[in-house]
Amino acid sequence: MFFTDRHDAGKRLAHVLMIYQADLPVVVGLPRGGVPVAYEVAQALGAPLDVMGVRKLGAPGNPEYGIGAVAEEGVRVASRHDLEELNISQSRLNDLIARETAELQSRLASIRAVHPPVDVAGRTVLLIDDGLATGITAVAAARAPRCRQRPPAQRDRDGCQVLRNAAASRPSCRSSPRRAFDTVARAQGHR
Repeated sequence: MFFTDRHDAGKRLAHVLMIYQADLPVVVGLPRGGVPVAYEVAQALGAPLDVMGVRKLGAPGNPEYGIGAVAEEGVRVASRHDLEELNISQSRLNDLIARETAELQSRLASIRAVHPPVDVAGRTVLLIDDGLATGITAVAAARAPRCRQRPPAQRDRDGCQVLRNAAASRPSCRSSPRRAFDTVARAQGHR
């Protein structure tokens, strides 16, 4: 399935997510591309919209390939496999984390000056992104304390986390950590 743009993707994704409308969810977009998708979902569901501060840790020489991520409230996630495969030292990882954390804090300060975080306590949180390649930024967002509602065994339609993507690569759909969140991609990319 192809979308004309992120707004089109959000409108289509909203149809899938209408099952959560009665739960009075909070829609949380992952920057940057997930925010316009999340906006359309929030509009369709009549739900409040928020943004989750999260930054990808790009691989050296290939910054678009996520080897880790940082998120609000000090969350840090890294792929041990990728760190070993790419021979990334702890020192280099610490440098990446420091750089991206500083950028995250700067961007969050700007966002939160205008839009304070939405209270998600006891609410279904719909984490929305525009795509899922490695899935590492989504994992970091799902682990942020303000998005974690209850232990995974207690998450259901009452105060759960649901990650939805407009598109995802087939490998990321197979490897998504379902224990962290319920994830379903609207359309799988052809990678």
